[in-house]
Amino acid sequence: MEQHGFKWQQGSVYFGDETINAVTCVATVQILAKQIPCFADCVKDVRMLKIEENNDLMPAIKIVL
Repeated sequence: MEQHGFKWQQGSVYFGDETINAVTCVATVQILAKQIPCFADCVKDVRMLKIEENNDLMPAIKIVL
């Protein structure tokens, strides 16, 4: 995923970098499905979400601890 412009976030969640848009996201999924024969069998859910902001809330947690 990293070589296609995605960065691992947590678990099985990846965020696209500034080069990723709807078209490049779909193209990446198609490329992976073609390159990895078991891709469709192994993947249970694939979603493309547009996240407007990415805010770290850890400072808010640390304030109350």
